[in-house]
Amino acid sequence: MGRVGSRQQPGSACDECRKRKLRCDRQRPQCGTCASVGIQCQVNDRRRPRRPRKGSDVLRKRICALEHLLSNPPAATLPVKAQEIDGMDELPVHRGSTATEDDPQPPLPQLPNDFKQNAQVDRSCQTEVFPAFLSGPFSPSAVTVLTDLMKRDLVQLYFDRVHPVVPILNQAKTCAWSLDPYSMSQYQLCLQHAMWTVSMAQSAQYDHIRDRLYSETRAMLNALDLEDSAMGVCQIEQVQAWLLLTFYEFSRTNYRRGWITAGRAFRLVQLLQLYDLDNPNTAKIGPGEDFVELEERRRTFWVAYCLDRFVSIGNGSPLTLNEEVICTRLPCREVGFQSGTPRPECFLSEAIACNEYLSLSPLAECTILVTIAGRALTHHRVSAVESVYGNMPQDFWARHEWLYSMISRRIKNLAIDYPSIPMIIDPMAMFTCMASQASVIYLCIIMESLAKDEASRARMVPYQERAFHAAQEIARLGREHERLGYFKTHFFMPLAISLGAKWLGLHTDFRIEHPERPLIEPTEVSLQALLGILRRMGEMNNLATYQLSVLKGLGIKI
Repeated sequence: MGRVGSRQQPGSACDECRKRKLRCDRQRPQCGTCASVGIQCQVNDRRRPRRPRKGSDVLRKRICALEHLLSNPPAATLPVKAQEIDGMDELPVHRGSTATEDDPQPPLPQLPNDFKQNAQVDRSCQTEVFPAFLSGPFSPSAVTVLTDLMKRDLVQLYFDRVHPVVPILNQAKTCAWSLDPYSMSQYQLCLQHAMWTVSMAQSAQYDHIRDRLYSETRAMLNALDLEDSAMGVCQIEQVQAWLLLTFYEFSRTNYRRGWITAGRAFRLVQLLQLYDLDNPNTAKIGPGEDFVELEERRRTFWVAYCLDRFVSIGNGSPLTLNEEVICTRLPCREVGFQSGTPRPECFLSEAIACNEYLSLSPLAECTILVTIAGRALTHHRVSAVESVYGNMPQDFWARHEWLYSMISRRIKNLAIDYPSIPMIIDPMAMFTCMASQASVIYLCIIMESLAKDEASRARMVPYQERAFHAAQEIARLGREHERLGYFKTHFFMPLAISLGAKWLGLHTDFRIEHPERPLIEPTEVSLQALLGILRRMGEMNNLATYQLSVLKGLGIKI
């Protein structure tokens, strides 16, 4: 095949044709275009000719290789040669056919180091391209490995296993917007991914894609926070998504990551002022909202509030969400919430101060219990600081006796609501009963830490006896909970169980000194039952494994 000649005439195009972006016939002294419009034809002979496009073939191959890398699943992903990646920085870039050597040539941006180290980029678990999502801060996702049937199964798993212990979504409302992907906002899309992710944490059949979906969900939420147009703007779906991701991280990744993500969720709760939803001086319902949406916001706040207390009780850190500024009503009963007719409940301070029986939802009862435990934690920290200066608070014992009386009142309320433990089929109710017993132990641990003299230690004996019974009651509840299955347990159930195991493991000498005290069963039997539950839960909840390591560090034989 013969050589194809250049389709460009020799010489330079005139300035008028360049300005009009026309093809100049390069006739002299006047080209055809200038002759037709009757203007003088000027040619700049000093302009340097355009240099050849070197490296374009190599650049084209690199682009094809990267596209192949990003589009294929990890099993079929081909590694990219390191020398090819490093060589990209030296390739010339041309912005158009009219570029000249005098024009500045922007360098090709370098790839980040972590991309070079992790060339096997996983993109196999991304969602479809939604028109409502194209204007968001994310790039459209590749084809997902989740089929429509799998997505419906994950939603069902969410409401069967996750929602009972994290009751923040109205099922009818959520299913309504999730069934119409083309009208979903980017916040709802993130929430949908978070629902799928946390559902996989409560199932064994999605282990092969669980971590990949988690990574994508977290990347989507991070990108949403970094969007410039969203600075200072937050939607309730964004808070809910971060909360669900926090529970996932505590159960499936590690404690540190879950703790950090929890702090992020708490700041978003404060940004939306979810602690002030029922303030009479502010609007209760925003434009376009209804009572179900208001109840969703309440529940989102109280779940975050309980999470804050769980984390602080677990590691002794200060509380983030302040109880004194809360002006949001307690969550209503689940039936009213799901039916769309929620009945407003009382405020937290009213429920704690009430000496009569109150029929509250399990989440509301759990909220009251963790509030009491949070007060004990705060009082403990203040008392510890005062003791450093030699000033033991005079009201220490009176305050802790008052806290214990409140816990006893909640236990009596739960006994009225759930007279027979084997009849409890609600995982949240079961966890609340367990949390009430764990609160007794936690309060006793705090009292022990500050009882320094003989008189104080003698005063501790009745509380220690109650703590023993509470630990054995936790063991009994744990056995009963096994019939519900570990996939329906509360994410922080290992915390309550570990408190019982910690007490029994560190107080064997108490039984030697007081053998006349009656017990439900031998201490060693209850201890081994609690440790066995933690070991079995560790297969699907890393928080149980973490608590076992904490107990081992205390010298308890695992």
